[in-house]
Amino acid sequence: MRNRPYRFRKLIEVAWHCYFNHTSPTQSSIAEMMGISDSLVSHYRRIFDSLVQKLNVTVDEMLLLDSALEKLLSAIKAEFEAADPRPQSAPRQRLRKAYEAEYQEAADCVMATQRECEWRASSEIAQMATA
Repeated sequence: MRNRPYRFRKLIEVAWHCYFNHTSPTQSSIAEMMGISDSLVSHYRRIFDSLVQKLNVTVDEMLLLDSALEKLLSAIKAEFEAADPRPQSAPRQRLRKAYEAEYQEAADCVMATQRECEWRASSEIAQMATA
């Protein structure tokens, strides 16, 4: 699995926001907040759900597990934040590179237009001077 620490962090964050965040954000708002797609939030949520469903526990044990998981995920999330408050996300990096390319293309176009305007102005001045 490539980029395992990044993916593990995202799994923890998705699980925490989906199940233990007291503001109960929507999947779309979680995706936006984390800088990932809705489908990736759904994917990580399904992974977490399948792991919990594989446990053979009673309702009382599930309540204890819920409380323990909330504390554990909060602690892990806090450790991630302390270690690296703003991890570089692959989608944002790709997006930033795409915008940089578009920005450079637009800047090149502006410069070419500016040079053409200067050339035309100098040609017009030269024509007026010879006329």
